[in-house]
Amino acid sequence: MQQDADSHAQSAESTLHGLSDHMNEAAQSVDHHLTAAFSSVVSYRGSVETSRQQLEGRKMRWEQTTNDLEAQATEQANVWIDGAQQVLADQSTAMVEMTNAIVEAHNAAMEELKEKFATEARQAVATSVQALADELNNLVHHVGEVKGNLTSKSDEILAKVRSAVPVLEHLASSLDSSAAKL
Repeated sequence: MQQDADSHAQSAESTLHGLSDHMNEAAQSVDHHLTAAFSSVVSYRGSVETSRQQLEGRKMRWEQTTNDLEAQATEQANVWIDGAQQVLADQSTAMVEMTNAIVEAHNAAMEELKEKFATEARQAVATSVQALADELNNLVHHVGEVKGNLTSKSDEILAKVRSAVPVLEHLASSLDSSAAKL
């Protein structure tokens, strides 16, 4: 039994030795894997940090580019607005100047028409009055002639009537005496 116990003890010792060697190998393998995993985690952490820094850099560049673009857009919009305001101001000025020129031309035309009307009206009235005066003079002259003719004819008729009165008186007395005889 002793031998059996020794043999079991040797066998157990050999098994324990094998198990110890196997444990050492397993421990070395686990240590090697843990070291590799730690190294991978450290490397991954470094990659993550590098990526984060790159992302922050890109984000800052993006914000700067966006701010620059916004500033340029604002500047261009202001330039466009200033240009549009200048065009509108120029148009307003041109319209006011054109309106003033039209009013001045209208006023000058009205003044010219006023002077022309005054001159032409004066001439027309003078011409009409002169024509009327000429006609009145002709009428006066004609009336004078007609009056002279009427006066001479009435004088002739009056003379004939006066000369006919004694003949008529004589005829009336002859008729009265003839009637008395009848």
